[in-house]
Amino acid sequence: LNEQVPPAVAAAGVPIEAISNPDTIAVPSDWLGRGETFALRVRGDSMIDAHIEDGDVVVIERREVPRDGETVIALVDDAEATLKIFRTQADGRVRLEPRNESLKPMIFEASRVRVQGAVVGVLRRYGRRG
Repeated sequence: LNEQVPPAVAAAGVPIEAISNPDTIAVPSDWLGRGETFALRVRGDSMIDAHIEDGDVVVIERREVPRDGETVIALVDDAEATLKIFRTQADGRVRLEPRNESLKPMIFEASRVRVQGAVVGVLRRYGRRG
């Protein structure tokens, strides 16, 4: 059984302005958590070492409190969405880590970052369309 969830766009690189998209995509029903689930199309290459590539669709379980080390969609300054590994530093700041050795982590005051949810799956289409 598949469920339809709407994909939007998230950056796997420099944060981008969050953009909603009214399309839907089928995802396996066992990827759906107890709460709300949504999908985002990835732009960028900051998560390639985690096998999340530009153009992939990530399925997200909505939650505001992630576990340390989870891959999350984070909203920075209530405007820019980014896909990164979430870490809380000893000084209370938030560290958003890419999985691309050529990029550096982004560090923010915790008040600037709102987690939108954690990744529960990745969908990728192989080959060319049309």
